Amino acid sequence: MSSPVRTYLRELSLLLVPQSCPGCGRYDTPLCARCAALFSTMPRRADHLAPRLVLTPEGGDSGVTAHHAPRTRLPVWACAPYQGPVRDVITAWKEHGRGDLTNPLVALAGAAATQLVQQAADELSVSDGATVVVPVPSTSTATRRRGFSPSAELARVVAQAHREVGRDAVVIPALSTAKKSTQKTLDARDRFANLHGAVRLIHRHRDVIAAAQRIILVDDVVTTGATLAHGLSALAPSTGTFVAGFALAITPGAKSRQEHSGNTT
Repeated sequence: MSSPVRTYLRELSLLLVPQSCPGCGRYDTPLCARCAALFSTMPRRADHLAPRLVLTPEGGDSGVTAHHAPRTRLPVWACAPYQGPVRDVITAWKEHGRGDLTNPLVALAGAAATQLVQQAADELSVSDGATVVVPVPSTSTATRRRGFSPSAELARVVAQAHREVGRDAVVIPALSTAKKSTQKTLDARDRFANLHGAVRLIHRHRDVIAAAQRIILVDDVVTTGATLAHGLSALAPSTGTFVAGFALAITPGAKSRQEHSGNTT
């Protein structure tokens, strides 16, 4: 079954059987106001929560190349912690055929991306030229099953947010991926190893990436940071290029989960 037919049938089913908010179960709304408010339109730096975003001089365990040595982490902004209703909403969007969540989630990401451009104004305006927005790729199988790519949808509004404040930006789908196995059940180290050699720079985009002065990697959910780290390694941007990440949600670290649950032991 082709993607357009699949999309049509999904939208038809939504007309016949109204959906409920996957975050709280409220009936007859794809995403209620209370659950939507959990996705902050003021994104926060969250790279300290992802162990695989540490940048090392030799590439080492992080897989990031030596020209990034002056920084200790890839800076990443996220809209929400990937837990509770946020996790339920994103899982429904990505895994359970809830294409009706695309518009509200993309709108929230767009508002957050506008704030990102303002927060990172100094870095994002370091030189002339367009910001290159690179979506972290899904496998072709996942994209066919969903009928869309979550990261591509988010990358589009990140670029749009730049243009709305007068900065040039272009979306370049510069990466491809072929995961060897599912990432869901793997720990941080195994997630990183599983992606070794699986994220690659598409050759026809090599010159654009090499010339870019600003690159923003966009993902829907950052778990350990392994995908972003491998994506950055595959891009191998030029020395001095400002690179950052943007995500709809990020998995909170162990300390954050303990604080959220009230358990500090």
